[in-house]
Amino acid sequence: MPARWSNYQICSAWFCIAVIVIAMVNLVLAARIAQTEKSPPIPLDLAKQNFALAEQLASADDGKLWKMSLRGPLLFADAKSRFVVANQPDLHGQLMNSQDVWTGTLPPDIQIANTSLEWSGIRWTMVVWGALAASVYDRGKLLMHESMHRIQPELGFAAASPSNAHLDAEEGRIWMRLEMRALAEAMIWKGERQLAAAGHAMTFRAMRHARVGETAAREESALEFNEGICEYTGFKLCGLPTTAIVQRVAVDLAEREQGENFSRSFAYGTGTAICLLLDVYDDGWRSDVANTPDLAARLAKALSVDLSAGIEKRSQEFARLYQGHEVFAEEASRRIEREKRLADLRERFIDGRVLRIDTGPHFRFSFNPNTAQTIDANRVVHTPFSGSDQWGTIDAPEGAMIDFNSPMCVVLPIPENTTVEKLPWKLELAEGYRLDVSDNTNWQVIREKK
Repeated sequence: MPARWSNYQICSAWFCIAVIVIAMVNLVLAARIAQTEKSPPIPLDLAKQNFALAEQLASADDGKLWKMSLRGPLLFADAKSRFVVANQPDLHGQLMNSQDVWTGTLPPDIQIANTSLEWSGIRWTMVVWGALAASVYDRGKLLMHESMHRIQPELGFAAASPSNAHLDAEEGRIWMRLEMRALAEAMIWKGERQLAAAGHAMTFRAMRHARVGETAAREESALEFNEGICEYTGFKLCGLPTTAIVQRVAVDLAEREQGENFSRSFAYGTGTAICLLLDVYDDGWRSDVANTPDLAARLAKALSVDLSAGIEKRSQEFARLYQGHEVFAEEASRRIEREKRLADLRERFIDGRVLRIDTGPHFRFSFNPNTAQTIDANRVVHTPFSGSDQWGTIDAPEGAMIDFNSPMCVVLPIPENTTVEKLPWKLELAEGYRLDVSDNTNWQVIREKK
């Protein structure tokens, strides 16, 4: 080896090092690309495991609960990428076979949510991939709940979603909280103590309905049919023994009773508890449920609870058994805070500078039922909000209001310093539609004239 390298040798050595470095970089990049290609947003092996879980739970029931199997088309959707994995092919070739499952991408006009939907010739159960919990029983409950939504129409259950605005006001909340406390007691006990607690719950409900009116009572029943029955189905078929189910429902009711928003969330708790009590006191209820307009009324009849007179006096007496004084005081205080909150919501969504988007027959939106805030019976604020229609799609992390008055529309507040170039929401308009800002106070999405 020479004592001193020539310039030629030095250059050759650096060249070799550079070639080696470049080769290593290329190998790393190639490995990363290959890894990306092998790792879709939803891991296919985990999707298969959850498809197998859904199949196992539906097969274990074998149609016994509702005289109809919950087996069927199921897809998991990734909210960010819109990537989907399905357990079967679609009818229009939108999905491709990949390792014995079917994968593809949902079009932008389909809202990704835990729900049922018609797409590509199939009625699917859709589950958001990120919503699947670590617990096998919680995953099973969600899978069976959403599978029930898919077969709902065939069983004659209306998929209603009323606002239940009265449950955000003082009277509605007081007697709903006491009902939840009594239902939780009824889940814990058997025999006479269960019978008494269930009767107290139905008395509290009768008291609430006497205060809020028949229309509000029908809204509660409609949501319990839509979400309560599905949540009950999820619990019944998730694989837990009955003793564990009633304990979990009791805990769920206790947690919900402390919540801030009942209007869209109460039915998951009360509906499930009422259905479980009907299993005990009216074992034929499921075969006739499509002809039962009010699950709670059916339970009250099965319990032989007299709701014809003396409701106020008995409700006040029973309230003492469930720390009613505590509930009355808390809700009186909350009323003051609610008035401030309502004033803020009205200022932002009704009186302030807003974007109004009229909805059409293809309007779909997703929301969190635990954060829904009712301004009144026809206006509900959802935070966050995501919606789609023929005009395009919108994602509003800070929330949007659905105004159910005719014409039904989506309303979004326009913060100060908002410009067309700097919007606070992600608005993607379909071809032929544009954002009209000619009225600075009321922006609109309009269809361009041909």
